Amino acid sequence: MKVLFLINLSEGSGIYIYGRFLAEQLRREGIEVDIDKPKHKDYDLIHVHNAYPIDFIKTKLKLVRCPVICTTHMTPRELEGLMPKTMVKLSRHYIKFFYKRCAKIICSSMRIKNDVDTNMGLSDRTVFLMNSIDTSKFHRDEKLGEEFLKKYSIDKKMVLCVASIQKRKGVFDFVKIAKSLPQYQFVWTGTIPDVFTLREKEKIEKIANGTTENLIFTGGMPHNELRSAYSAADLFLSPTFSETFGLTLVESATAGLPVLARKIEDFEMFRDFIVTFDSVADAKEKTIELLENKELRNKHSKAGLEFIKKVSPEKHVEKILEIYNEVLANNPKKNGFFFNNKH
Repeated sequence: MKVLFLINLSEGSGIYIYGRFLAEQLRREGIEVDIDKPKHKDYDLIHVHNAYPIDFIKTKLKLVRCPVICTTHMTPRELEGLMPKTMVKLSRHYIKFFYKRCAKIICSSMRIKNDVDTNMGLSDRTVFLMNSIDTSKFHRDEKLGEEFLKKYSIDKKMVLCVASIQKRKGVFDFVKIAKSLPQYQFVWTGTIPDVFTLREKEKIEKIANGTTENLIFTGGMPHNELRSAYSAADLFLSPTFSETFGLTLVESATAGLPVLARKIEDFEMFRDFIVTFDSVADAKEKTIELLENKELRNKHSKAGLEFIKKVSPEKHVEKILEIYNEVLANNPKKNGFFFNNKH
């Protein structure tokens, strides 16, 4: 079987990391996988991880009869703050057009599945499947953690967030929480999205480039170095307002960190191990509780380590292959993408 992955994102993005890892797992099963640059004209499937219009359409015009599967890492909700509202509205039409022409839509959260099922009427082709990660790369390493703390001159208990720096990810609330808790060190690892339409861009740049006593923005960090940040932290804090999955929560759990996250529908699937908050004041209170109560911290750390067994690479790849085989059985290549729409 030959599969073309379309990702077209930087190597530091969570989507790229997941796609690359999945490709490695599939290759171990004997599947030939190319990423972004087609090497053949006879692919059996195209698996889209980022439906960026120009790159996707250019590729599809070359492989017009190849069935398409997508893993949903983009909905209009995730575009809020990255572009003007008028463009977000236009994107809804494109996303619906794209999803309606996919043979299968893999939804990484139940919130996304419900959205696609209800608002786009595509429940006949959606399937819920949590992403998987390479858990071997995120186990806590005390030596790496010590190196991170030394590099950034940190001598306090550390609260970590790993995300792109934008309003939707909750950066402004993260700053408020940090300022209210000077006894702890807050660290945000990630970059500012490189889009000129980014909402409140000047304010975000001022925060990320400024100097605050207990708040550090490290900038982007190669994925293979993130383990040092996770190993240095005492708590992972996710103030995001929406997510397509929440890969960093799973990475944190793998590193044995307790996780404090905003109470949103997207994270309902993580309820077995995360602690949730619904306001800055609530987050402040629970941050103190988790950092000062060792027994409570250990309880949630153990719960996270139990959870990651549910997203093992082996189980994930097995399900992906089931989806591939189902699509190939029901969607012969004679069906074109742009003009053969059942709905």
